[in-house]
Amino acid sequence: MRQLTFKTYLKEYLRDISGSHSLSLRHLVEESHTNRRITSSLILYCVFEDKIKLFNQLTGSQFQDKIANLSTENFLSEPFQMFDFEKIWNSYLSRLNRTSFETKTKETARKSLLMLLEKLGVSKYRLCKDLKLNPGNINDYFKNGHTEKVSLQTLHVINNYLQDLNRRCESQKE
Repeated sequence: MRQLTFKTYLKEYLRDISGSHSLSLRHLVEESHTNRRITSSLILYCVFEDKIKLFNQLTGSQFQDKIANLSTENFLSEPFQMFDFEKIWNSYLSRLNRTSFETKTKETARKSLLMLLEKLGVSKYRLCKDLKLNPGNINDYFKNGHTEKVSLQTLHVINNYLQDLNRRCESQKE
């Protein structure tokens, strides 16, 4: 899985908060008049995409004095605090940490699910058939540890299936 960059995050974020789901500067500038959440993200996007000149033209140089010295290195510094760039940066860091946390969770789940599969004598083929899962992705996850091939939701379904099977096996022993 590719590492999420701040630039990519800004693009995704702008698409999400804009009504048009577009990265067209014209559309975004127009929408920023009614949707104030877009302005700060749009300014940062223009800095990272080297589109400040065009942004200034489209906004009638409304922000030109305030962002004259803005760069990709200093956007978190004091002169630019009025734009809430720090909130956007913290949101990005939170997203990065979430992805890292999910990967670690999937790695841990893989080990315990493999042990449970072995204990119960359930093949990966049977698991995929019973749960209607993509066998290629499931095999790649279990065999090679490719965590990007499965979602946490899928792992939850697998875990529930195996736990239920384990409970039935335990009750039959009694």
